[in-house]
Amino acid sequence: MTQERRGAAAERTPTRRARPGGRSILIGVIVWCILWGQADLKTILGGLVVTGAVAWLFPLPVIRFRGRIRVLALVRLVLLTLVDLTVSSWRVAVLALAWRRPVRSAIVGVRLRTNSDLLIAMIVELIGLVPGSVVVEQMRVPAEVFVHVLDVRDGAHLEEAYASVRTVEERVIRAFGTDEEVAALAGPLSGQELG
Repeated sequence: MTQERRGAAAERTPTRRARPGGRSILIGVIVWCILWGQADLKTILGGLVVTGAVAWLFPLPVIRFRGRIRVLALVRLVLLTLVDLTVSSWRVAVLALAWRRPVRSAIVGVRLRTNSDLLIAMIVELIGLVPGSVVVEQMRVPAEVFVHVLDVRDGAHLEEAYASVRTVEERVIRAFGTDEEVAALAGPLSGQELG
């Protein structure tokens, strides 16, 4: 069997899916009650039926958490994300008010230093959460993200955009990564920016 055929066969192999757990069903029922604006018996039972059916019919793939939670790094991640939200919201508001000034944007591609699906999902969500940046594409192998950023006027702003993605990645890895991933943060970044 050739290398291409083996690769194609590996891509078609179905991955094991997780069956719904009690915690995910409970969260679904809570969201269902919030959407309906009430928490009577009929709504709770309806939420159980709908959430259970959706979770059973469309199971998510199993994601293994290999890292460990570092409390101080997690607190730092949360606080600095709040600071980023505030600063970026202010910048976007200033751009909106200065409507006569042309706004140049760019798409930057950054190769990530982690291959963990869970950590990549966290990184992508945190990047997208901050105003002025949107993840337009994320590739799994190799782990890369392409981010649309606002107000890129020159090379210095472009470097700031790369550094912003790197900073989010580093914070997530320090909070949730394996010891090996944290140690790799000290390594060189050469060739990681994709342009």
